[in-house]
Amino acid sequence: MYCMDSKMKKIIILIMLFVIIPLVSATDFTFQKSEGVDLKIPCFDTNNDFCDTDTNCTLTINNPEGVNVINNQDMTRNDAFYNYTLNTSETDKTGIHDVTMHCTSPQNSGFDKFSLEITASGKEAKTSTAGIAVVIFVLFIVSFLLFIGFKSNITTNILVDLIIKRSCFVLAIYMMILNATIVATIAGAANLDVTREMFMYVSVFGYLGYASMVYLIFKTLIDYLKIWNGLKREDRGFEDEQ
Repeated sequence: MYCMDSKMKKIIILIMLFVIIPLVSATDFTFQKSEGVDLKIPCFDTNNDFCDTDTNCTLTINNPEGVNVINNQDMTRNDAFYNYTLNTSETDKTGIHDVTMHCTSPQNSGFDKFSLEITASGKEAKTSTAGIAVVIFVLFIVSFLLFIGFKSNITTNILVDLIIKRSCFVLAIYMMILNATIVATIAGAANLDVTREMFMYVSVFGYLGYASMVYLIFKTLIDYLKIWNGLKREDRGFEDEQ
């Protein structure tokens, strides 16, 4: 193991030899956005000895947008590893960075590729299968509720029909608020970079959702009274005709 520099994050990658020149194993590493990263890569030859002074290694990195950040830059040789330090401007893009290390000696040359993941928190982004399943299930229930809410003539009783439909709408809105919270929670657990925006969205969506629920409940009450009064008048008119 190598001593870690407290001011810089380091990548320790074991180099595997394909011919004579050792190459980086294809492994992903995660680091924090806009933080300096010191790549320290051990190098071994076919005899499992450290690479000699005749071995030269260069590094090429493309960011998630496909923009070349490091273009075939020489790595510094040390006794047991080669290193290259990325500055903060070279790690300011979140996402997967494609890395190619190319090593040459007077006898042979070779290369290998691996990836670096840059996140806002410096933690690996992970998705929750169970969480996604819950989100899909909730969306299915919401779709079903909206289908019932927009369906005409659920029952022949006008008042009951009104209550059922409006209840479906209110419940659908509530479940959408709940679903937005679940999505934001998944984003937080996955260390995604949109976590702050997601929770802001959830807050705004929540306020609007609850306001819509109150409006629908109030409107349902008004509509219920109007329909009830109308039915009463019809009943009285029928009685008068008799």
